[in-house]
Amino acid sequence: MARDYENLDDLSDLSDRELRDLVMERLRDDDGVDADNVTVRVSNGIVRLEGRVGSDEESRIAERIVSDGLGISRYANGLVVDPLRRGQAPEAADDAVASETEQDRYLGDGPDQQSDTADHLADHLEEDMFGTRDVQRAIEGGESYSPPDEPTPEGR
Repeated sequence: MARDYENLDDLSDLSDRELRDLVMERLRDDDGVDADNVTVRVSNGIVRLEGRVGSDEESRIAERIVSDGLGISRYANGLVVDPLRRGQAPEAADDAVASETEQDRYLGDGPDQQSDTADHLADHLEEDMFGTRDVQRAIEGGESYSPPDEPTPEGR
């Protein structure tokens, strides 16, 4: 009987180019590997990983993606651990967050810095966004009205 379905897990039907593309896709999908530093070569169905990674763990993750994730048994791990490829984040979590925040500030991704001349804009920020709780002000100014969440002093 002919095959009625396509076996997506069968890698034997893939060409070397298709197998290479599949391995690269899986490496890019994993956050534990910097796929930009990894070169994948496939020849006669044998996958070879080459390039430089930042740690032994990154090398093992790449190898596991090939062996366990894709089920490829014919592969060679030629990745070299290069300390210069390591991220420079400190080990302590609070130091790492502070370092990232500082880097973001230089890259323009940090929180917006409000100037002293714009302080008056923040005075009624909540009212501007969600409407005022003062009925008279809403009527006179044509502003949106946000009813109070709890009883007002007049209603007690």
